[in-house]
Amino acid sequence: MNIMETMNMKSVLVFLLILCLNSCRTDDNLPDVTDPKEAILGKWELIADASGPVSYEGSYREFRTDSIVFHYVDENDFAYGNYWFDDSVLYIKDIYIDDQSGDTILVDIQPYEYGFPNHNRLELTHVYPFLNPTTIYKRSN
Repeated sequence: MNIMETMNMKSVLVFLLILCLNSCRTDDNLPDVTDPKEAILGKWELIADASGPVSYEGSYREFRTDSIVFHYVDENDFAYGNYWFDDSVLYIKDIYIDDQSGDTILVDIQPYEYGFPNHNRLELTHVYPFLNPTTIYKRSN
């Protein structure tokens, strides 16, 4: 083989390697999100809001199959409630319990437009934009 054939062969091999690595991205191998009631299940860690990237160590929301959602601020501080879908709106009802008395101190229902750009990403846009309008979550294990 001459030098030109060797260079062409290397170029083809590099191209095939890049093509193979690009086609093996994990998000591409996951199922498309079609049913939001299935797609939302699991733990979701907040990664960004309207102001940009955020990080709250140990904070996440967990959506369960029984329409219960837990919002953990840390292992000792959490709220729980219900969630449900109505057309293109996700409603989340948070119930806050006083640590001292055990009394319910706040029940709050918030409506969100939702989107799943891929299997591991959840975007919530508050219907009432005077609040923090958009929050972005990534799926957590």
